Amino acid sequence: MVISSGIASLLHIPLCWILVFKSGLGNKGAALANTISYWINVLFLMLCVQFSPACSKSWTGFSKEALYDVHNFLKLAIPSAIMICLEYLAFEMVVLLSGLLSKYQARDVSVINKELETQEMRLVIHVMVILAVTEGIIVGTATLLLRRVWGKLYSNEEDVIRYVATMLPLLALSNFSDGIQYVVSGGHTTLSQ
Repeated sequence: MVISSGIASLLHIPLCWILVFKSGLGNKGAALANTISYWINVLFLMLCVQFSPACSKSWTGFSKEALYDVHNFLKLAIPSAIMICLEYLAFEMVVLLSGLLSKYQARDVSVINKELETQEMRLVIHVMVILAVTEGIIVGTATLLLRRVWGKLYSNEEDVIRYVATMLPLLALSNFSDGIQYVVSGGHTTLSQ
């Protein structure tokens, strides 16, 4: 898997360069390069599973047995997918909201007074951080308040529910700090430009 991901990553560099700069697609080329790189990785992993002796006992082909107990699998998969989608949504909302605050895309930089531009960019970054902290507090509070309920989405066993409840404060802290890091790293890039 590491080799497969490594090859896909190495192929991603020239692919991204070609699709962004040479084809003139810009941001669309970057998104297309990501999609193609992910599919290259999937293809390599499929070939690895098919031909690697390490996978000979783990993959015996498609069968109806794969659908055995799919109900329990879905009980874990659906809440996990919802959790990941909500995390991505939270990050994207911060980025979109910060984009609405920035006026620099519509202005000609040569006309703007540099001192004023720096002050406005600092204001935008401060607002982005405030939004990230606010979002982090709301999500973190909800995570902490629902920590004893969240485990019930995965299991009815009390040990599992208790274990999930003990892990969720760490998840709330991680989500909070990750959101701030995400915004500050983007803000730093904006300010340095």
